[in-house]
Amino acid sequence: MACSILRYMYCKEEKPTLAIRLPEGIEERLNALAKETGRTKTFYVREAILVYLDDIEDIYLAEKRLADIRAGRNKPIPAQNGHRNRIKDQHEEQWSTCLGK
Repeated sequence: MACSILRYMYCKEEKPTLAIRLPEGIEERLNALAKETGRTKTFYVREAILVYLDDIEDIYLAEKRLADIRAGRNKPIPAQNGHRNRIKDQHEEQWSTCLGK
């Protein structure tokens, strides 16, 4: 599978640079999306990483807590009414901020 290397700066301040290898098909999709929307490829790569990182952190945390409960190290905490909605609202607010809405 052919790959291309793309280098992105995720902030105008002096921040680390990340070089990634993308399959050509993914790069073509990214180029088309950027062109169609007028946003940069950097914007979409950054957003994809942020969303994925949040999701994967949540998964690992949930798995660790479940393992601790099963091993008897912790007890489950009953959900409070409205707790799920507060989390959803916070996530939507963060997502809107990232998108500049």
